[in-house]
Amino acid sequence: MPAPRRTTRPRLTAALALAAMTLLPAACTGASGAGTSTGASSGAPTGDAATPSSASGLDDFVAPTAAPLGIRPTTPEGTRTEVFPGLTFTLPTTATEVDGRTTTGQAPNRVFRLGAPGETFPALEVVDMGAGGGSLASSTWTQEKLALADPAITDIRRSLESWPGAAEAVAITWTQTVGEGEDEITLDSLLLWVRATSGDAFRIAVHAPTGHLEGSDALAVALSAELSATTAG
Repeated sequence: MPAPRRTTRPRLTAALALAAMTLLPAACTGASGAGTSTGASSGAPTGDAATPSSASGLDDFVAPTAAPLGIRPTTPEGTRTEVFPGLTFTLPTTATEVDGRTTTGQAPNRVFRLGAPGETFPALEVVDMGAGGGSLASSTWTQEKLALADPAITDIRRSLESWPGAAEAVAITWTQTVGEGEDEITLDSLLLWVRATSGDAFRIAVHAPTGHLEGSDALAVALSAELSATTAG
């Protein structure tokens, strides 16, 4: 087994910032949760997908074209934690939050390492996008086009999904190489954008070394996301 990859806080921040510009990897359930498994490398969803959630009057031009992943909520072991008002996750006792990330001029975000002590990945990043704005289909269409223009990003797919409590949900999966030299690493990523019925929107991203996301505990943590009926501010 290779030694755990240890990365400094600035390098972790840079890697997550790059990864967040992309799409998402295949969503599946960890060993402790039940759900539909998908593969980032194959891009082929498995299982029965529920009717996707979408904004009313969605423009066909920006609508996701990939088949739904069919992702489902999971119930991993851990402590139920409110990451932002209106959004909770079940975090393992080993999860550690990365401090020192600025939110100046950006949407508030929180990052958690989910691996063994000292390991940078897998990691969970959650962004509070607030209320208002256009449809998530439109926002993710822009992200998809940016990712398609980046040679470091491959296996991109974007799909409409269903998520409990969400008026709209879009998933993006991708594979991306970040960093340079000894810090270079290839990641599989899943990015789930959800808008609650209250109007509040969140972006949930989970990143893991390529080949280690599908079926992982880290993915189960990301898919433990639960929206509540928080009133949009």
